[in-house]
Amino acid sequence: MKIFTILLFISFSLTLQLESKPQPIPPGNNPLKPTKCFSFSASKRILNKIYLKSGHNKTFYCGCTFSEDKKIDPQVCGYIARKSTNPRSTRLEWEHIVPASFFGKNLQCWIEKICIKGNGERYKGRRCCRKQSEKFKKMEADMHNLVPSVGEINGDRSNLPYGIIEGEKRKYGKCDFEKENGSVEPQESIRGDIARSYFYMSIQYQIKLSDSLEDMLREWHFSDPPDKWEREKNTLIEQEQGNRNPFIDFPEILIRDVNDF
Repeated sequence: MKIFTILLFISFSLTLQLESKPQPIPPGNNPLKPTKCFSFSASKRILNKIYLKSGHNKTFYCGCTFSEDKKIDPQVCGYIARKSTNPRSTRLEWEHIVPASFFGKNLQCWIEKICIKGNGERYKGRRCCRKQSEKFKKMEADMHNLVPSVGEINGDRSNLPYGIIEGEKRKYGKCDFEKENGSVEPQESIRGDIARSYFYMSIQYQIKLSDSLEDMLREWHFSDPPDKWEREKNTLIEQEQGNRNPFIDFPEILIRDVNDF
């Protein structure tokens, strides 16, 4: 199975002119440095404080402001609920950019009913992995993969892959987020953030990315480089979690497929 390694560019350019030999990550920026987080619920509480204290309390896809009590203000961003009766349309939720099903699908606890309820019934999936797998708990709690989202958007995206959708079939008012034919399309200004989360998760937890997905993410990574807030957030997360996303620190690095890591 192909894993992933890191190559360092001779120069940073959209033409992706690479050296032929792998180059090391600068000292002190090991992408495999372990995290301190094992609790998804704790990570959400920490992130909520980080976003509010820094004044960047806006949802990822739509830019709606949210309050300390996890309420969304749709008027600020022009968000209109796809389903007006959905209570999640005014609620803040924390979404995994790389879905739990994507990083959990190869774990035994996700695919086999190895957990047992009090009544003897066996089960699998997220609930089982939270009990059985330390690796899953780390991945689920990793703050480099979590973003604030309008609850309805989080629910509608679910575990659908990102992609490019022809046309602008808006279903959420002014929010630049489309869902069609089994995929979702985010606005261009956050596509690099998405790519760098995928790259980080693939390196940190040895998660395989398909060639087509990696190609798309690579394009997003370079067309939307890290901004000031993404860099600041990287540091704030490090203070709580103990590690950084190297693709934010060094946007000139890139993952490539190899036979060994």
